[in-house]
Amino acid sequence: GNHNDENSVVVHEIESIYAPLRQQVNESVSKQEQLVENIRHANQQFQNEKQGNASSEMREEILKNLARAYDAFQELLNNLK
Repeated sequence: GNHNDENSVVVHEIESIYAPLRQQVNESVSKQEQLVENIRHANQQFQNEKQGNASSEMREEILKNLARAYDAFQELLNNLK
C-alpha cells in the first residue's frame, strides 16, 4: 500500500489544481456562447443597416476578432485535456 497512497495524493493534488481551471473553462464556455449570441445580434444589425463600406469593414474586423477568440478558446480547451 504505501505506493498507492502516494499516487492518490498526487492525483488529489492534480485534481485540486485542475478543478478551478475546469470551472473557468465552464464559465468561459457560457461566456463564449453569450459572445457568439451578441455577435450574431450585432451582425444582424449590420445586415439590416447595410451602411456601405464602413459597416462591412467593421463586420470583417469583428469576424476576424471572433476567429481569433475562438482559436484562443480552442487552444485553452486542448491544453486542459
